[in-house]
Amino acid sequence: MVATVKREALPPLLAGRDDALTVLFDAAHVIERALELRFAEIGVGAAQQRVLLHALLADGPLTPTRIATLLAQEPQSVSSLLIRLEQRGLLVRGVDEMDRRRMLISLTDTGRAVAERSLTLFDELLDELRSALGSDGLAALQQTAAVMKDLASE
Repeated sequence: MVATVKREALPPLLAGRDDALTVLFDAAHVIERALELRFAEIGVGAAQQRVLLHALLADGPLTPTRIATLLAQEPQSVSSLLIRLEQRGLLVRGVDEMDRRRMLISLTDTGRAVAERSLTLFDELLDELRSALGSDGLAALQQTAAVMKDLASE
């Protein structure tokens, strides 16, 4: 699936450049697009998938503020995302019994199933990358990505 995403889908201002940052940016775009196409099979976008995945992997219910932090978003921008997921029956909001001012977000059974399926789709793409890059190539990519993530967080 990675190989089927066409170059025309890349941002036109960056087309034709081959510096390291542009190549990484283009690769991230291609991978994001490949994931979006896969997640469309289960009716969620990448941002929705990230919310569901964080909820799946959390030790318990999450607050909207915690979800915003995990997504590196402002809490206000996450609100509409949570509303859409709740309307689709993928998550439920409840009140924290210890602090009734706090809202808690949990997956429904359907949300858990969608999150687990999205994780499988993610892993399938990872397997394709592993096949295309080989173990050494994937390790180099992981190392480069870790450096870029560290730089971005400074």
